[in-house]
Parts: sequence; structure tokens; C-alpha cells
Amino acid sequence: MANVAFPQVVPTNEWVNFNGTVMFNGQLAPVGSVVDAFDPTGVHCGTFTVGSIVDSAGIYGFMPVYRDDDTSLAIDHGADPGDTITFKVNGRVATITAGNPTWTANGATPVVDIDATGLINLAIVDKPLQNTGAPLDTIQFLVGVHNTGNITDLYGITVTSARNWTILYSADIYNMADSIVYVPFSVVISLWGADLQDTLSYKVFSRFDTTASDTGTVTLLKQIADIEDDPFALLPGNLTLYQNYPNPFNPTTHISFDLALRSTVRLEIFDVLGRTVDSRDLGELPAQNHLIEFDASNLTSGIYFYRIITEFGAETKKMLLLK
Repeated sequence: MANVAFPQVVPTNEWVNFNGTVMFNGQLAPVGSVVDAFDPTGVHCGTFTVGSIVDSAGIYGFMPVYRDDDTSLAIDHGADPGDTITFKVNGRVATITAGNPTWTANGATPVVDIDATGLINLAIVDKPLQNTGAPLDTIQFLVGVHNTGNITDLYGITVTSARNWTILYSADIYNMADSIVYVPFSVVISLWGADLQDTLSYKVFSRFDTTASDTGTVTLLKQIADIEDDPFALLPGNLTLYQNYPNPFNPTTHISFDLALRSTVRLEIFDVLGRTVDSRDLGELPAQNHLIEFDASNLTSGIYFYRIITEFGAETKKMLLLK
């Protein structure tokens, strides 16, 4: 995972391979910690993720710290011989505990030990939102987490199912200080059997300090239509509105709905405060399935609601815009 706190390093054909030990909050920096190097003017010229080469905490390197590109004299791309390199660990300024942090010459391998401290804390701000873009037997959830610490953090998640359904996890997610990210997990359910209710208990935690965590529960209800007893159970009503896809989306998504009767139709989009942010008249539409594209380029990230209004009723669903 690339460091999300600083711009991408611009490599040149000369570099110095810094390496050494890295401490964070008095302990070996955990796997996933990110070390960044800067020249005296603050230009980002090197980055390394602990564990990307050797699966071991407390070690960084060999980290290429790149030289300024002498073909672009007007732009500072990195260090020069004699420059003192400064370091950050997970976005926090590090102190030098041993070694010489001087950028010397191409091919050098100075050993510099560094140490940094920071506040690690998080809070769940959005309980799991269901994303229905997964396969039929898989239900995906997204947990909104606010980084209330002052470092770039790395989140993992664990989930238990009261019915022992299989839980699937994605890769850990980085989050900058005072930012919100959505941590995913998925539940593989049985497509057979009677209606069932499951309680999912989840815990989001920092990989850098597992004592920093937040927990919650969500109820998952599986309903099976018995078409032998009720042959009309799956027939739509006058209006059936489907979950948008993809969801989350950026910046476009598709909204699908079925009309059982011809009707004039209107689409409305509104935010969590109930304010209308977009609307459009779709005209008179025939009785069939309809698919429209919604472009949210002018909206900010967040939860929105979309509503289809017809002559015989309206339906509303939630969607998530992530930019």
C-alpha cells in the first residue's frame, strides 16, 4: 500500500539506500508502518513500508532516497550530496537515535536508526452499510471509521457470525489523520433454507496499536421466497426500485427500476439532511425495466438517498459516494 500522506516520489537515476531500525511509540514499528524521507526543503524523496521486503517489525530498508533531477533545474525533485535527510514515521516527525542522516553519493548505504511518537485512536462513525454489488451468495458491508488520532493509521477488521457464516476480508486500509475511510467485510450466506437472522459482531482496530479499536454489531436477515406456496411472491408491484450499482461509486452509478404500469417518473437525489441536491423529470415511461445513469461529479463524498416518484407511489434507497 503506497503512503497516502505525501506525494508520489519521482525517481531519478541516483539514490542512497538508507536503512536501519524504526521505533514507534517506544516499540518496534509494526509491519505496515510507513517511513518517509525528505530533503532539507521538505521535498518527499523516499518511502518504505515496514514488512514489504522482510516480514519483520522495526526494520526499514533498503530505502532509496533519490537525488534531485539535474535535468529539471527549476524543480526540486530530491536530495543533493551533503543534504541532511529528515524522516517521518506514519506521518509523524522522527528523531535520529543513531547514525548519520547525510545524503552522500550514489550507491551508499548509511544506517540510520529513527524513532517517532503519535496518538493512535479511531471511532466508528457509520455502522455497516450494505453494498449489494457482490455475488448472489455474498453480502458486503462497509464500516465508516474516523481517524481521531494524529498519525496515518492502518486498519484491520475482525467479524464473528452467530451462525458461523464465512467472513471474507479485504486488504488493510490506510487512513490519514482526521479522515474517514470505509473498511469492508463480506458474509457468505447459504442460499437455501428458511428465513434466518444473524448477528454480526465486528471490531475495527489499528495495526499500529491493537488496543486502539471500536466495536459494534449489525443484524443480517436472510429471507427466502417460497414460490411453491405462493407462485406470485416474486412478481413486482407497480414500482420496484433496485440498489444502485456500483455502490459505493465514484462519480457515476446506475439506478434501475421496474414499472408495472405506464407512468410519469421523477428522480430526486437528497443528502442526509434532507436537502435536494439533484432532480430530473424522466417523462412518461412504459411498463418495463428502466436503467438510468447518475453522475455525482459535483457532489462531495458521503451518504445520499435516491427516490423514484411515480403516479402510483415512490421508493427510496441509500447510496454511498466515495471520492
